[in-house]
Amino acid sequence: MTSDARRVPIRPRVGVFSVFEAVDYKAWFALAEFVDNSIQSRLDQATNGNAPQLTAADPLHIDIGVEGGDEPQISIRDDAGGIPLERFSRAFEIGSPPPDPSGLSVYGIGMKSAAAWFGRNFEITTTCKGEAVARRVTYDFPTIIASGIEELDVIEFPAAPETHGTTVLLTGLKHPIQSSTHTKVRDHLTSIYRNFIRTEQVHLTYRGELVTYDDPDVLEAPWFRDPDGPTLVWRKNISLELSSGEQVHGFAAIRKTGRAAGSGFSLYREGRVITGLDDDPWRPTAIFGYGNSYRSQRMFGELHLKNVKVAYSKNGFVWQASEEELIERLKEELDREPIALLKQAEGYRSREPEARQRSAARRALDSAADAIQDAVVQDLPARLDEPPTPPVGQLTALPAHVTVKRLEVTFRQARWAVIVEISEVPDGDWLELADTSALPNSSSDPREITLRMNINNDFMRRFAGGEINDMESLIRVGAAVALAIIVVREQGGRYADAVLLHANQLLKGSLAR
Repeated sequence: MTSDARRVPIRPRVGVFSVFEAVDYKAWFALAEFVDNSIQSRLDQATNGNAPQLTAADPLHIDIGVEGGDEPQISIRDDAGGIPLERFSRAFEIGSPPPDPSGLSVYGIGMKSAAAWFGRNFEITTTCKGEAVARRVTYDFPTIIASGIEELDVIEFPAAPETHGTTVLLTGLKHPIQSSTHTKVRDHLTSIYRNFIRTEQVHLTYRGELVTYDDPDVLEAPWFRDPDGPTLVWRKNISLELSSGEQVHGFAAIRKTGRAAGSGFSLYREGRVITGLDDDPWRPTAIFGYGNSYRSQRMFGELHLKNVKVAYSKNGFVWQASEEELIERLKEELDREPIALLKQAEGYRSREPEARQRSAARRALDSAADAIQDAVVQDLPARLDEPPTPPVGQLTALPAHVTVKRLEVTFRQARWAVIVEISEVPDGDWLELADTSALPNSSSDPREITLRMNINNDFMRRFAGGEINDMESLIRVGAAVALAIIVVREQGGRYADAVLLHANQLLKGSLAR
C-alpha cells in the first residue's frame, strides 16, 4: 500500500472559490458579511481596551458605495479596529474561525465567499491604531483558481499611527447591484442591522445616504371584547428557555396599523437579524394562521436567540427539533392573559378605516364600477319583467358535498332552529332561504329557518377565493341578506323574497364577471 493511500489531504484548496460563485446569496446578505466584519472589528477593538464599546456617542461608521457604468464596483469602508497583525494570516484563511466564534464572525468563510460571489477581484486595505502601517491584500480569483495559488503577497505602506479601519473594493462584478434594486438592498440592510442603527451605535451609509430605522407603532386600545374598557398597550416581553438549552428573549406586539409587509417575527443572533426581513418574515402557520389573516397583518416582534446554530451564509438558523418547541411555547406565551396578543390581533377592528383599507376600497371600486354599470344596463331589464315571488317554506333535498350547522335559539319566547348550509351545486343560486312559518298551516316547533349558500357558482369562485377571511365575510353578508328578508316578512312585507330572487340572478350576470 502506498503512502498516498494512508494519508489524504483535507485542507481546503483554492478551487473552493469557484464553488462560492454558486452560493445562493442575495446582494444584501453578501454585503452583510462585510458589515458583520466591520462591527465585530470594532467590538474586538473595544475588548482589547483600545476603544470604548459601541455607543451613540462614539458610533462605528460604515459606508457602502456602489458605482455602475461600464466598470461597476462596490466599496465598503469603516473606521473600526482593522485587522491586527496577530490575526492577519488567520483572517485570510478559508474556513479558519475567529478565536471567539460566538460573535458576528462565525465560520471564517463569509468575507471570502461573499467577495468571490460578487466579483473577480477583491482588494482589502486595513490599518490598526498604533501600528503606523497599512496592509493591502489583492485577490484575482480567476488567476488564483487557474494557477492554484495558495499564498498572496501583502503590500505594506506607512500610515498615521492614529488611523484605523478597513476598506474593501470589489471589481469585475459578476453580480452587480442593479439600479432598480438599490432601494431593496438598502432597506434590507437597514432591517438586518436595525438594532445597531436605531440606537445609533452604527452609522450606516448606502450610496451616500445615512439609513435610519423606524419602529412600527404599537397598538394602544381596549380589549376587543370590551371596546369601552381601559386602554392597554399591546406589547409583552418574551423570555423562554427550550429543553435543548437554546434561549430566546425579546418582545411581541400588535401593530397600530395592520400591514402584511413588516409583520411577523425577526429572529436575531448577536444583535443582527438572521431571519425575518420584510419580504421573508418568520410567520409560523401555527401562530399566524393561513393566508392574509388579521394576525399575519398585525403581529410583529423581535426574538434574540442564543445557542442556536446559524447557516454559514447567515440567512437562516440551523434548527434541530427545537423550532417546533419554540413555536409551541411561543404561541402559549403570546396568548397568556392579561395581554392575549393573538386573540386581540385577530379580533380587534379599528373604529376608523386604516389607510390600507381606504386604498383597497378605492381600488376595489375602480374594479367593480364597470360591472355595476353593465348590471344596470344589461341585467336589470330582465329582472323588471319577473313577477313577484312568494316566500319559500322548504328547500329541495340536500345536494352532495353539503356542510350543515344547526343552531338552536330562543327568539321572543319562540324556539327557532337556524340551519346554515354550504352547498356546491354547479352554478346554482348564491343564496337560498326557507322558513317553515311560510308553509300553509305550519305549526312546526321549533320554527326552522334554513340559509343555504352555494360556494360553487361564478360569483363565489371568483371573489371568495380560498382564504378563510374572504369566505367568512361573504357568508356573513349572505346571512345578513337572509335575516333582513325575514325581518321584512315579520313586518308584513309581502314580496321580500323577490329581493333574493333578483340578487341571485344579478350575481349570475355582470356582477360575477
